[in-house]
Amino acid sequence: MFGKIEQMLIGILGVLKSGGAYVPMDPGYPMDRIEHILKDTNARVVIGEESTKNRLYDYKELIDREESSSLNIISLNALNIVDSLSTCSTDNPLPSVSSSDLAYVIYTSGTTGKPKGVMIEHRSVVNLVESIRGVYDYSERGKFTAYTSYVFDVSVSEIFSALLYGNELHLLSDTIRKDSSSISDYLLAQEITHTYLPPVLLSLLPRNVYPYLQAILYAGEPCDEETGIYWGEHKKLYNLYGPTESTIYATCKEIVEGEVHVIGKPIVNTTTYVLDEYLRHVPLGGVGELYIGGVGVSRGYLNLAELTDERFVVNPFQREDEKEIGYNSRIYKTGDLVRFLPDGNLQYIGRNDFQVKIRGYRIELGEIENVLLSYAGIRQGVVLAKEQGSGSNIW
Repeated sequence: MFGKIEQMLIGILGVLKSGGAYVPMDPGYPMDRIEHILKDTNARVVIGEESTKNRLYDYKELIDREESSSLNIISLNALNIVDSLSTCSTDNPLPSVSSSDLAYVIYTSGTTGKPKGVMIEHRSVVNLVESIRGVYDYSERGKFTAYTSYVFDVSVSEIFSALLYGNELHLLSDTIRKDSSSISDYLLAQEITHTYLPPVLLSLLPRNVYPYLQAILYAGEPCDEETGIYWGEHKKLYNLYGPTESTIYATCKEIVEGEVHVIGKPIVNTTTYVLDEYLRHVPLGGVGELYIGGVGVSRGYLNLAELTDERFVVNPFQREDEKEIGYNSRIYKTGDLVRFLPDGNLQYIGRNDFQVKIRGYRIELGEIENVLLSYAGIRQGVVLAKEQGSGSNIW
């Protein structure tokens, strides 16, 4: 739990180097959400800083009373911790982790009113950042931005696509992130070469000449056609698609003629299937549900075996050579409706349930409805997402 993003990065790298898996939590989360995550993960260590740890003390006392065990809260900027760290070895540790070990668990919106933890393994992250390197196709070291909050999985791509290949990573402050003019000034002043921006912000980005900027990624929802046409003409512009359960991104499309609803073709070591309700291929051009297979498919939902079996199904199209090596045995049922275009690209159509995306973030309307019903005096509630201005809002 960090308020300062540089401390967050230190915490994430420390956990991974120690062989653990990290679970990001925002100190601004409601206490009910924090308690749910800590109980669900059975966490015994929380890494944060002095300004955020006080929120956990009541919960720590609850743990002590109910389970006779202790939740260890470590503040990286506490004086005793700073003094202790100053005496530690500066050697780079070699953690004994395998490709199938967990790297992180990120919680996403759930229909029951409780967020669900998606378990992602090391091999999935490595495959993702290798794919991003192929998209960027950079031959020289660049300057990358980290725009996304660390509690969202896009941050994994931003952080490790930069650091694993010797690039310079710029951690954008909240002040800069919330203002398109400030982002523009930063891109120019710091000579940024690669950046991720959500579509809403991309549409507001001042159309200056950015001489060092080589590529822009966006994801989560389509940008408007006019924005796609402009930036596609002036920079390398990529639309990436993927749910958290497929390790952030599963497909990629360079936008060259405003094809903002085209989500492209699978990234490396990823398979996509457009199927009907009986898991049969739909004809070319027909609308079906998108299923994703390959290295990026998540291990499943933490402590939710039934939901995992429902959403991660046996792959009926697994080839014999894949069976021999245990690859592509499961496919993830996304709930997204798509169709194949004649050139092999996928076009996004919509959802087949009540999940929506607001500014690129997945939101289950049922989760909000369940929270509303927990208040006295409310018997029924309906939550809708409506288009307003430059994006959707919840009503």
